[in-house]
Amino acid sequence: MGLEDLIGRLERDAEARLAELRVKTDGEVTRLLAEARAEEGSQQRRELTKRREERRAQLERELVDARQRARAAILEAEHQLLEQIFSKARKVMAEAALPAWYELLSAELERALRYFEGQRVVARCTDDVFEVVKRRFLNRPGLELRVERLPSSGCVLSTLDDSVRVDLTFDTRLARIAPRLAVELLAEVRR
Repeated sequence: MGLEDLIGRLERDAEARLAELRVKTDGEVTRLLAEARAEEGSQQRRELTKRREERRAQLERELVDARQRARAAILEAEHQLLEQIFSKARKVMAEAALPAWYELLSAELERALRYFEGQRVVARCTDDVFEVVKRRFLNRPGLELRVERLPSSGCVLSTLDDSVRVDLTFDTRLARIAPRLAVELLAEVRR
């Protein structure tokens, strides 16, 4: 075997090795490309999942805010409705002489006078209830009746030194029962 045969053989071996390396390298490149694509797809899925979760959280916050704004709007509308109802009640009371109000006031006066046992009492009444109060308590000793301009129909009882005072005006009674009445009115409106 001569040098040329040896060189030829070495060249063939080198080419065979190169071909083998090419096949191996191509296979490795193909595998790496597939892994890169899979990783890229996985990364994209992770990114997409992250974005979805962020968007879902943002939508939840927006939904909570929208519900709060809607509830605030409902509460404001209910407040305005109640104010209209109470305003109408005050207006009706100011414009009309209501027998039921006189009966209620008479009964309330009777109960309130128990707080003043043995003391002189001044009853300041609006002119619309003065006659009703006068007829009811005409013979009560120690009771002085006066007609006065009060914020609303009714009567204010007090001792001479004003140490005990009972306000039986319509506005005061309405303010006292307004929370309970508001609940009942809103229950009716919501039906």
